[in-house]
Amino acid sequence: MITVQLPNGDLAQFPDGMPTEEIEAVLQRQFGSVDASGQAAPPDGLQPGTREYADWAAQQARAGATLPEVGRHQTTESSILDPFVQGATFGWGDELRGAVQGGIAAAQGGDFGSVYDQVVDESRNALDRERRVNPVGSVAAEIAGAIPTGIAAGGQLAGRGASLGARALSTGAVGLGQGAAYGAGASGDDQRGQGALVGGLTGGAVGAAVPLAGNAISNMIQKSQQGRILDAAAKVAPTADDLRSAASNLFEQATGGTPLAINDNAYMRLLGDVQQFGQKLRINPNLDQKSIGLWEMMRSIADDVAQGGVVIDMKDMHLLRQAAQRVAMSSEGRDAAFANTVINKLDDFVQTLKPADILGGADPSQAAKALYSGISTWSRANKVGLIEEAIRIGQSQAAGPEKGIRNTLRRMIFNKPDIWRRFNAAEQQAIREVIDGTPGSNLMKLIGTFGFGGNTATNGIGGAAGMALGQMAAGPVGMVAGPVLGSIGRNASERMTEGLAQRAMGAAATEGLKVLPRVNPNQATPIEVLLRKAALPNVGGLVSPR
Repeated sequence: MITVQLPNGDLAQFPDGMPTEEIEAVLQRQFGSVDASGQAAPPDGLQPGTREYADWAAQQARAGATLPEVGRHQTTESSILDPFVQGATFGWGDELRGAVQGGIAAAQGGDFGSVYDQVVDESRNALDRERRVNPVGSVAAEIAGAIPTGIAAGGQLAGRGASLGARALSTGAVGLGQGAAYGAGASGDDQRGQGALVGGLTGGAVGAAVPLAGNAISNMIQKSQQGRILDAAAKVAPTADDLRSAASNLFEQATGGTPLAINDNAYMRLLGDVQQFGQKLRINPNLDQKSIGLWEMMRSIADDVAQGGVVIDMKDMHLLRQAAQRVAMSSEGRDAAFANTVINKLDDFVQTLKPADILGGADPSQAAKALYSGISTWSRANKVGLIEEAIRIGQSQAAGPEKGIRNTLRRMIFNKPDIWRRFNAAEQQAIREVIDGTPGSNLMKLIGTFGFGGNTATNGIGGAAGMALGQMAAGPVGMVAGPVLGSIGRNASERMTEGLAQRAMGAAATEGLKVLPRVNPNQATPIEVLLRKAALPNVGGLVSPR
């Protein structure tokens, strides 16, 4: 018999004459082997995680042999479930798998630590492989997995608060916690602190920015949609002259073929209301000449009626409103206040006319409706006329059409509250876009500062700056191209500003223009909710080291 001492100190016997190669093969299959460096190799077919492997590993350790690294037996198989699970567990999927498999091995008598390390390495390798072979699908799967977990793990607390600032704080706090958890889980064992720090800071910053970004994006969408409505209106909008002609036709309809007479008592009610306001304002000939002139015009109508043979017809009301409109444009605040009151009371008077207040003409109720429609149409014509006048004056300004139109609109309309209130929300938005500019027109304006042209010294300085910057960027060619591009930008800015002004005129000329509601910053928009649910849970993992 051939006797061989085993690694554990026991003796094994083999038949005489058995070849040495066969004896070594049997020993390898049953007990493994140890190479010259002391590295132990497991027996054939013995897999980590089994009780037999654990017994063999313990035996080799007692004998002083170096155990093999479990990672050397890792698999490279992967599927889309790997990133999905990683997202669903906030980056802790590999560790959870290792803990589960290690626990099962320990329950069967195996070694928890070695199995845990092996499964963690295999999971990480599989995840890395799937990210390499399917980068787009992996990101989508990881995001999809993180969404339900993010909502459950504190996500329901995000977005709490009645104001935009409060929502930013609550969402930032949730983002901080989720980002830290995801960052730690998605990092290696020696980088968990760094991953938690980076993920937490990033998650907190992104979380705080989500309500602000959602509000800003929603505002951009609202303005874009309202802009398309205004563009469509500008293409078919009538001019101020067209509106005045339409108003005249409506006034003629109101007469029914005969002069439309307004009951004397009804007009006296209007006159009494205006007189009461004038007395409260204490208008006098020395300080308020235009207001006194308007008041005298109203009184002269009443005096003519008192003398007999004269009726108050549509023409009187029409001329009275025109006169009040001119006084309302006065630079004198008291005159403008008095005239605006006359306009408002006149419109209210016409709007509340009763059949008994009208004498003669067609059907009284229809006549009143036609009269008010005529005045309303004339009012729209006046608003369009204001914008037309601002464009005309602005185009002749020394600063150039772009700046001239903006400044004239601001001076003639925006800075006068009484006039500004006559425009509805859509019209005001259109005028604001002319005054403030859009991102596109402001960009062209900025580029235009580096071009020659115009009537101001600023253009000369800007052109020189354009030459200098162009030379720095592209030498002699850039020196020529710089101011040329600046001039192109300035011309584009002027055309865009004039186009915005035309759009504002179209808004003022269009009756019943649709006005989209403004975004309420104290209510979460669908965009904000989507960002909060989809983006927030993934931030920590996407920026953490892997």
